[in-house]
Amino acid sequence: MQDILTLITKNVSFTPYDVAWIPASTRVCAIGTTERATGKIAIYTIQDNMLFLANETETDTAIRCGTLGAADAHTRQLATGDFEGQLQLWDTQRMEIPVASVKAHDTLINAIDGAGGVISPGGARELVTGGRDGFVKVWDTREPTKPVFTVRPHQETSPQDVWCVAFGNIDNGTQRLVAVGYANGDIKLFDLTASKYIWETHVNEGVCSIEFSTTPWDQLTVSTLGGLYVLRLSTGKSTKLNTPVDVTFWSACHCPQVPDLLAVAGGDGELRLWKGGENSPAATTSVSKHPIVSLDWNRDKKGLFVCSSFDQTLRLGLVRGI
Repeated sequence: MQDILTLITKNVSFTPYDVAWIPASTRVCAIGTTERATGKIAIYTIQDNMLFLANETETDTAIRCGTLGAADAHTRQLATGDFEGQLQLWDTQRMEIPVASVKAHDTLINAIDGAGGVISPGGARELVTGGRDGFVKVWDTREPTKPVFTVRPHQETSPQDVWCVAFGNIDNGTQRLVAVGYANGDIKLFDLTASKYIWETHVNEGVCSIEFSTTPWDQLTVSTLGGLYVLRLSTGKSTKLNTPVDVTFWSACHCPQVPDLLAVAGGDGELRLWKGGENSPAATTSVSKHPIVSLDWNRDKKGLFVCSSFDQTLRLGLVRGI
C-alpha cells in the first residue's frame, strides 16, 4: 500500500513553472516568473529538514521551462526556455550570466527536454524544444547556435502550439526518438537517427506532458487537459485510463527506481499514483488547493519527489511502500 507524505514545504517569491532535482545532489532547481514578469532561477539545498536558498538569478524575460536531461556530472548545466523564445544554458554553480544563449523560437518556448547527460545517458548531449510558433527543434549542446533537426508546422500561418516534447529510446545505442504533444491534441513521433516521421495520432484534449516508459519500453504516457493515456510506440494506438472528469493533468512522471509506478500532478491540487497495468489510481492525496504544475523524482532516494504549484510553493515529499 503506497502512502504519500509531504516532508518539506517552501514558499517562494515567484511562480515556479518547473522544478527538477540537480543530478547526484541534495539540491533542487526551480524556475519561473516573478510578479514583474521577469524570470527567476533558484537553487535550493536540503539542510536540517528544510529547503534553503543556495543560489539564484533573475532574467529580463520570464522563464517557462527547464531541463537537466543533458547535464553531465561535472557542469550540471541547466537548459531553459523563456517567453521570448530564447534557449539558454546555465552553470548551476555560477549563474551570473548564461553559458550560452540563442534565439531558438519566434516566441514562447513551451517545452524542453534533454538527453545524453547523467540522468538519461546514451548518445550525444542534446536538447529538444517546442514553441508557440509550432516548431520543434533539436540542439547539440556542444554547438547550440543552430538546430541539428527541425520539425516545421504544417501551416505556418496558423500553427498549433507545441505544448510538450520528450526524448526516448536514448539508451539502446541505435535509435533516438522524439515525441511531441500539441495544444489541439495531436501527438507525433519522430526518429532522429533515421531523420524520419514515424506516426501521428490524436487525443481529445491538449497534451500537457509526454514521457517514454522504460518498463514496458513500448509505451508513451500522455497527460492532457482532461485525461491520462497510454500509447503504444509501435502503432500510436491509445488507451485512456480511468480518471476524474474536469481535471487537468499537468505532469506525469515514472519513478526511476520503480518504472511501473507513475506520479500524476493534477490541476485540482491532487497527486495521484498509478501502478502499471491498473486502470485506477493506487493512491491519491491532496497536496495543494492550487494546481500542481511540475513534478520530479529523485534518482538516488527511492520514493523521494519534489513538486511545484501555482500557490508559489515547492513541496518535497516521499512515497512509502514501494
